[in-house]
Amino acid sequence: MQLLITCPFGLVSLLSKELKKLWYTAKETFSTALMLETDLEGLYRINLWSRIANKVYLILGQGEILDFDQLFDKVWSLSWREYISDFNTLSVQVSTKDSLLSFGRSIQSVAHKAILNSLGDFSSSRSGISEVFLYLEKNQMSICVNTSGPSLHQRGWRKQTGIAPLKENIAAAIVLFTGWRFKSPLRDPCCGSGTILIEAAMIAKNIAPGMQRNFAFQSFATFDAELRGTLVEEATSKIYQQNYLLYGSDQDATLLQIAQENALRAGVSESIQRTEGKFEEQQTPFSEQFRLISNPPYGKRIWSEEDLAPLYESLLQTISVHQGGIISSYPWLKQLFSSKEFSHKSLYNGADLVDFYRKKPC
Repeated sequence: MQLLITCPFGLVSLLSKELKKLWYTAKETFSTALMLETDLEGLYRINLWSRIANKVYLILGQGEILDFDQLFDKVWSLSWREYISDFNTLSVQVSTKDSLLSFGRSIQSVAHKAILNSLGDFSSSRSGISEVFLYLEKNQMSICVNTSGPSLHQRGWRKQTGIAPLKENIAAAIVLFTGWRFKSPLRDPCCGSGTILIEAAMIAKNIAPGMQRNFAFQSFATFDAELRGTLVEEATSKIYQQNYLLYGSDQDATLLQIAQENALRAGVSESIQRTEGKFEEQQTPFSEQFRLISNPPYGKRIWSEEDLAPLYESLLQTISVHQGGIISSYPWLKQLFSSKEFSHKSLYNGADLVDFYRKKPC
């Protein structure tokens, strides 16, 4: 089977590396996705283990599409009864580029009608949301079904957040980008609801990010519950039991309580210490070299740009000495981190364009 795996902009190379560690090699890569071939076990394993992916799509059919008749026939011919659980939960998403058929709503309408005609009087006792994705580029269409369900960044442990939360897969990505070695301490001085620290602890303890959630493939007619159970047991056996030294602080006591509750649900609370207060006023909690990774306030929703200047200057000084990186859309970030000592990557946290600056290894 062929899979189309999507990810946030700027992270496809990291996704490719992650999949190689799982013994899967991309056949083709795009700016926000890649394709590969695998089997049912691979489909289940990637959903369970990927920290970077947004969704894993199973490609059901491909071919040249030049008009709506071809579109209808191609979509109608596929085996939808294996993947659709309920007419009322069917969603069709469309993306087009450089093709004769370019109006998304018309493509969506024709594809939806073709699927319903293919299903006929089909009824199923299976429950779940069925999402179909049509990707059309240069008249070549890939017809896919979502095997993940909600985006994979939704791990299941985060029940509450602050005002400007970082998506879990973005948090995991910046931890990996900094090259943090787990035996050294890690600090987040603006930890909020704890996303960066929790993702870092899950990486260190080798906890599969999909352990606490369900997936759309569990509603497929082809679902193999025994295989999924085996993979979950295998993932459980690979969790490292030792704890690590991760230190978070924030001015908001309510957020620190939320961070504690999130860490408990994620199974990493014993590795994370928290304290209340301003970063600029705190003593460094470690006598040894540590790594700082943070998502500070941006100045858009909370604080003002002027109030944030001392914080960012303190962060810069600390990262210059101790290594690490920050992700932010603070207007003066590029000017502050203009030194050749720092590398830069633009990312999207949802719809927000943010900049990630990392101290280059010495």
